[in-house]
Order: sequence, then C-alpha cells, then structure tokens
Amino acid sequence: MDLLGLNKKFENLSSEERIKLSSDIFGENLILSTSFGKYSAVMLHMTNKIIPSIPILFVDVGLGNKNYQFKQNLTDLLDLNVYTFPIQNGIDKIEAFENGINQLNAKAWLSGVMHHETFYRKNFSFVMQRKDMIYRIYPILDWNEKNCQDYLKKHKLPTNNFYKDCIKEKDPYKECGIHLSKLNT
Repeated sequence: MDLLGLNKKFENLSSEERIKLSSDIFGENLILSTSFGKYSAVMLHMTNKIIPSIPILFVDVGLGNKNYQFKQNLTDLLDLNVYTFPIQNGIDKIEAFENGINQLNAKAWLSGVMHHETFYRKNFSFVMQRKDMIYRIYPILDWNEKNCQDYLKKHKLPTNNFYKDCIKEKDPYKECGIHLSKLNT
C-alpha cells in the first residue's frame, strides 16, 4: 500500500470519509480502539454510524466506578460491540492491546488520536504502518478540543469528565505506548 499517497488522499477527506475509505480497504479486519476517555464518544459514534458493529478494542486499566458507568452508558446508548482486554498480573497495557489486536484479527485499527495531545502525536500521519504490517489510522488527527466539543453537542453525546490520563497528567509529553508500539520508522 502506498502510505504517502493514502495520506495525501486523507488530507482532503472529512473524518467520516476517512473512516469509510478505511472500511473499504480493510473490511472485516478493521477495528476501533478506545480508552473511553474524555472525547471518546466522538470516534465511537462517528465510526459506529458508518460501520455498525465494528469490533471495539478496550484495554481495561482499572478506570474507577464513574468511568465504568460512562463506558456502560455509552455502550448501551450507541449499541457498541466492545471487546475488553484487561491488564492482569504479568500483562501490561501494551501486551493487553496486542492480545486484542491478535484475537480480533486486526490488520488495521482506527483511533481518536489528535495532533495536539502529546509531543509524539504532532508528527503522526493519518495512516501509519507498524513493523508487523498492521496499519494505524487516525481519522480525527487534525481535530482539536473545540471540534470534539462541537461534535458532541451536535449529536447530543456525553463527555467523560471523570477520565484522567494518568500518564499525561504526570508528563504531558509522554505517550501511552500503544501508538508507538512496533513502529515502522
């Protein structure tokens, strides 16, 4: 696949069109990952509207009761197809994520990553490829918090104000690791 050409094409598409094109390319081997974070309803709603019942990979890092309630409410509201991969003894966040990628037979995954979120994400492309040939696709990479807030308001979707990204709170320049795993570059 021509990554440079695909990224050029993605630059001129809307986020919804990026999701649709990703579905056309990867079909049943496309999944969506989520942390059920602050603006997670954006990608969950947008993607599920275009690809109903898309497998959704959630790594359970122990969010706390209010976050679990948000997850359950959003899952029910949007009729989401969530697969949960918990962190267990001896398994960290990245290993749990990789288990999910393998069990869901993913060749590509969609994520709600945005350029402004961390130092590393500023250099991300819309479509990236890992060493194991799995593609990472970021349909809202060029969005910001206002775009997310506007989308949530327009579609009457909730914001998860209880979610705290413990890594970014300690160091706003640090990446969670999932999006840096098995990079091709």
